[in-house]
Amino acid sequence: MSFAVSQMIQTIENNNSLLRKESAFTQLKKYEERKLNYKLKFVDKKVSPAELERIKKQIRTEFLAERKRNNIIIVTVLVSVFVVLGWSVNYLFFTSTPKVVTVDIEAEQELNKKFHFYINDGYSRLKKNEFHNAIYQFELATKTRPNDFKANMGLTLALLKKCAITKEDCDKAKSQQTILLTQFPEKQQEIENEIAVWSEK
Repeated sequence: MSFAVSQMIQTIENNNSLLRKESAFTQLKKYEERKLNYKLKFVDKKVSPAELERIKKQIRTEFLAERKRNNIIIVTVLVSVFVVLGWSVNYLFFTSTPKVVTVDIEAEQELNKKFHFYINDGYSRLKKNEFHNAIYQFELATKTRPNDFKANMGLTLALLKKCAITKEDCDKAKSQQTILLTQFPEKQQEIENEIAVWSEK
């Protein structure tokens, strides 16, 4: 019984000591009061109208500058997005796929071989005054390579020689000579020399 009483007394004392002990909230409240009373001093500063206007102007200027910066950033981002989007659409839908050109080497070699045959045979027949055969061979050569100087030169010589000897196809000869001079103006002297040499044969 005495043990229970002593235990009760001890519990009451402990409870009383806890009641007297300051809580964290009380300590914080006292700290805030001390800070307000001793450390912080608020001064009610009066601002003149001119100073107030200057402050307003400064705030307005900073606000406008900030808005301008934001607008520039937005415009830059939008332009970049549209450029990338436009390029992507153009690339995906409007750019044609590159065509792959395949060259048949054997066919090209065969064509080259034929072309040289036409030229050589044409000059060989021209030396023998076989105009029809020479003209035929040079025409085949010009069809194979329309912009080749030797082919066009041979055809011109064959037609001119035929005109000089048989008096046939003279208009065609003059027309071919004009084509040759028009196509190769830088070789005019060489053309005239070739015509002069072959006209004497």
